[in-house]
Order: sequence, then C-alpha cells, then structure tokens
Amino acid sequence: MTNARGVDGEKGKRKKAAFGESERTKMNEKALADAAGLTEYGHEYAEVLLFTPAAWERKSGIWPVRAGTNVAKPEYKVGPKVIEWYSLHAVRSGRTRLAYGDASVELEKGDIFCLFPGVTYDYRIVHSESPLLLAWLAFDGEQAGHLLEIAGLTPRCPYVRSAYKGEAADTFDELIRHFRGSVHREGNGNGGYLRLVSLFYRLFEKLEAGKQTKETTQNEWVGRGEAFMRMHFTEGITVDDAAKHAGVSRSHFSVVFTRQMGIAPVSFLQRLRMEKASRMLRETGLPVTEIALSLGYPELYSFTRAFSNYFGQSPTKFREEGIIACAIP
Repeated sequence: MTNARGVDGEKGKRKKAAFGESERTKMNEKALADAAGLTEYGHEYAEVLLFTPAAWERKSGIWPVRAGTNVAKPEYKVGPKVIEWYSLHAVRSGRTRLAYGDASVELEKGDIFCLFPGVTYDYRIVHSESPLLLAWLAFDGEQAGHLLEIAGLTPRCPYVRSAYKGEAADTFDELIRHFRGSVHREGNGNGGYLRLVSLFYRLFEKLEAGKQTKETTQNEWVGRGEAFMRMHFTEGITVDDAAKHAGVSRSHFSVVFTRQMGIAPVSFLQRLRMEKASRMLRETGLPVTEIALSLGYPELYSFTRAFSNYFGQSPTKFREEGIIACAIP
C-alpha cells in the first residue's frame, strides 16, 4: 500500500528542489547583472544606450539610434510589436525563440538576428543551462537595408547562424563600448561620431566575410542537391538521396535548402513531379497508370492521392477539364 504521507513528502521535496533551482538561477542572473553594472527592469537586467543624431548625421548612409546589453530573467519576452529602425541582436549566451511574420526560429549562442522596421516580431527566452545574454545595435539610413542584405540578413530570413564570433564579435562589442562615449559626446567633437559610423561599416565587412566563407560551401552543395533532384525526380528519389548526393545530413540539407531556395526540398520534389504530371496529362494520351509509373510512383494509388492533394482533383478529372477547356471556342 502506498503511504500518502510519503507521496506528499516526496512531492514537497520536488517542489523545494524546483524552487531552489529557480532561486539559484535568479541569483546567477543577478550576479551577472551586478558584475556588468546593469539596471533591473521588469523582465531583464539591461544597459540601454540612446543616441540622438544631428541633422547632418542623419544624411549619412547609416546612423546609430540605440545600443545595449542584457541578462534575461526567466520570464523574458519582448513583443509582439513593430519598430521604426533596424535592430541587430547578438546572442551571447543561452537560447531565444524569434517569431517574425508567420515564421519562427530558435537561436543560440553565436547567432545574430535582425528586427526590420514595419515587421511584427517577438522574441523570448528558451530555457537552457546557460542564461540568455543579448547585445543589440539599432540604426537607420539609406544604406542600412543593403548592408544587412550583403551580410545575409533579410526580412524573409532575418538571422544568420554562428556569425557572432572572431572579428565580427570583437567589432560588435567595440561598437557598444564606443556607444557609451558617443552617447554623451564626451568632448571628442565629430571624431567620435565618425569612429562610430566607421565601426558599423567594419562590422558589416566582417559579417559579409564570414558569410562568404560559409555560404560558398553551402551554395555548392545546395546546388548539387537541386541539380540531382531536377535530373532524377522521375526515378523515385527521396530527400535523403539528395542529401547524400550533396554530402550532408538530411536535417541540415533541409534547413539550408529551405532558407536559400524558399521551399522545402520535399515540396520542391513534389512540385517537379506534379508539374511534369500536369503536362503529361494535358499534352499526351498516356494512361494515368503509365504516367504514375513514369514519374517514379510505385503504383497508381499513391500517384492519384499525391496529385489530388496537390491540385484538389484527381488526374482523370484534371485531364477531362483540360480537354473541355481546349474544346471551347
């Protein structure tokens, strides 16, 4: 027989353990914040640096707005909201989930993401063994969007993996340090502002250099996978086959292919087959079973199901409607 008091006691121990772990987490976050001299806010400890550019400074290709660093509390969440500027964020530690438009992505230490003006977004903490530490730089200017694009950041894909490292991370951190002096215009005239802007350009130079090294390789194997699917899609191949041909794992192939091509590889294969099927149904008199086998399907049923799901009607109905449409003067 189970001892109720023993069960309650065990539950109590677990609650105390969980409470103790939560308290230890809070203490660790507080210690990190105190060491960095951060101010406590509702869901974070942060340093926020605001910059007000002069009229002539706003005429430059890129000009600063704000910067800062933080230590997130366990309930940390920002948004959903829209901002007016571009805001570049580096994940220094921990994990966060970014939601933008109808998409979302989980990011970790070393990743960089950008909030674009006019796009609804939110981001929140994803609990992990490490605390969530972020740094950010907000800016605007006629060249801002172009600089972000050459660094691999667009509204459709507003993040880059493993970009906050090496010289790019050093420049990011130097920008924030320089922000502190420039915010108060510490007697350095225009020189401080010019140094700040030059660091922005240097940051994008380093981000682009890192992107080129990484994406050159990615472009090569994504291209190999795409060419393989275009050549052999009628032979019953799978995404696994394409990934093996490209020389990477299926999961990595799917993620990068989707990001670069704007469509998942399984959907890309399906589109190739369905486009070919529709042409064969409209332009040839081949039996539907023969078309199914010609496209690599093992039998008629699997082809009919795939076709009906894609076009909303059976292959036979699709062919009939095409014939009727051609017959109408």
